[in-house]
Amino acid sequence: MRLWMLGIAAIVLSFISLFIGAIDITPKDLLNWESDETHIFLISRIPRLLAIILAGAGMSIAGLIMQSLSRNKFVSPTTAGTLDAAKLGILISMLFFTNVTYTQQVIFSFAFALAGTFLFMQILDRIKFKDVIFVPLIGIMYGNILSSITTFLGYEADLLQNLSSWLMGSFTLIIAGRYELLYVSIPAIILAYLYANKFTVAGMGEDFARNLGLSYKLVLNIGLVLVAVISTTVVLTVGVIPFLGLIVPNIVSLYLGDNLRKTIPHTAVLGIVFLLICDILGRIIIHPYEIPVNVTVAVIGSAIFLTMLLRGEHMRNSTKLMILAAMAIVFILLYGFYDIKGGFDYAFPKRMLRVTAMIITGIAIAYSTVVFQTITHNRILTPSVMGLDSMYQVVQTLIYFFAGSMSVWVLNKYLNFGAAILAMVIFALILYRFLFRADKHPIYFLLLIGMIIGTLLGSFVTFLQVLIDPVEYLSLQSRLFATFTNVKAELLFISIGILALAFLYGYLIMGKLDVMSLGRENAMNLGINYDGMVMRILILSSVLIATSTALVGPITFFGLIVANLSYQYLVTYKHSIHILGASLISIIALVGGNFLVEHIFELRTTLSVIINFVGGIYFIYLLLKESRAAG
Repeated sequence: MRLWMLGIAAIVLSFISLFIGAIDITPKDLLNWESDETHIFLISRIPRLLAIILAGAGMSIAGLIMQSLSRNKFVSPTTAGTLDAAKLGILISMLFFTNVTYTQQVIFSFAFALAGTFLFMQILDRIKFKDVIFVPLIGIMYGNILSSITTFLGYEADLLQNLSSWLMGSFTLIIAGRYELLYVSIPAIILAYLYANKFTVAGMGEDFARNLGLSYKLVLNIGLVLVAVISTTVVLTVGVIPFLGLIVPNIVSLYLGDNLRKTIPHTAVLGIVFLLICDILGRIIIHPYEIPVNVTVAVIGSAIFLTMLLRGEHMRNSTKLMILAAMAIVFILLYGFYDIKGGFDYAFPKRMLRVTAMIITGIAIAYSTVVFQTITHNRILTPSVMGLDSMYQVVQTLIYFFAGSMSVWVLNKYLNFGAAILAMVIFALILYRFLFRADKHPIYFLLLIGMIIGTLLGSFVTFLQVLIDPVEYLSLQSRLFATFTNVKAELLFISIGILALAFLYGYLIMGKLDVMSLGRENAMNLGINYDGMVMRILILSSVLIATSTALVGPITFFGLIVANLSYQYLVTYKHSIHILGASLISIIALVGGNFLVEHIFELRTTLSVIINFVGGIYFIYLLLKESRAAG
């Protein structure tokens, strides 16, 4: 995963975070500097976002340092007693000083966190059996011992409830003036980056580090001090956030390795992204109320931690699919039940109708794109890129231009739906008849042909739209952009029937698709009627994409995005897994994206516009990547 991709995700999530909360704030409200919304934005939303960024980056890097120095992937401030020691230090300061100051709490928490972490490392040095599972087990038991001491002392002093509520990880009470201690973690993060190479060498063992002239003890102590500083600032400001420093470094190491100089930036940004996701989920699940971030992090983090324990570093595709399925279910529930207004009996069926359309559309686009890319042997070509979406716009524009918005071709939804599907399928078959084999022409030639056809059809459509009456054009415009708000139940049921037959045929030829991915000659040697299968798959792909486009409108680059994400996420040659993965990613993107657009940001624009913008950038990236690989 590229650092810039994580950066874009962090920026998008940060923007979302700024406008989610018990009080609705929109960018338009901020134009008035004297408004209550602007005041809340400045003293609450921005400090909260900064606290999330600093806590997410700091705790993730602290976990990375501990894993490197302990040479164990399952060690972190959560599983090494660091956070429990910091809590004990805070309680001790409250017991020893009647009117304890904030500075005294910082000093005690830091001293106990440092001493607790150092003691764990000493215990680790004396253990001969350092199994990857045994070490975090010792750390968790060590943390439980410290937690038991804290509980006993807090219970005796009647401070347990006060301590628990104060240290419960949450950003709810973060406002200007109550989060600035987190800035102390910035120099700690910078020092961690400067000492990254030394931490990497120290992680190879004391003897190896000494042979390379490294002062092992000094580097170890510096690392422990940095971990203690970061843990203390986060615990005192936000509270305890479990598993953050455990799972983020492990995810980064899966695709980037163990060189800390390379992994620290990725770890910091991914930690921010992960914590932002957990915080946003906590704010929207029971809106306008809020689930503390330590609960959402604990639920998601424990699930990922258990997965790493059970599966090891190479997660099985079945586990990945289960994660995608869980995310899809969460977004479906959010879209269906979040902030229902106007009566549940009225609003809920309408939302479920839209969700069904999103699911059907997502599966159809994902399915058609994957099988299309199989027979073209290229992961950039899609039916939409080759001009199919432009043909849909031509059909609708011609109907409005020659017949008008009051004609039977518009008013009869079945006639319009059928005409659009028929025209797109015929156009696709004529086009593919000459260009369906990717080994016949270079990939850039095919892409250029697709772009030329799209430009030609687009120019023709634009010319006709200029001549159409403005009132007629407003009606036409609603059909030219993909939208799920005006889906007709009757057309949805027809689409389900058409797609069910297409999916059934696709299921019957799934094994042949796996063979055809080997290439024309290999497939023919294995008894596959390659040319005949190619034409049948092209018809299948055309029917799928034409039906989904006729139902909701064109989403040009959507198939490109979800198919390539599936290829990157799932390591397999089996089409059944890739199609299922791409379909789940499609559902997550469509349902989750529409949830954010409609209910969080309350934007007037459709999700398809945003998808086409992101997809266009991703398309250029894939082209550049393909050209570098060819060079």
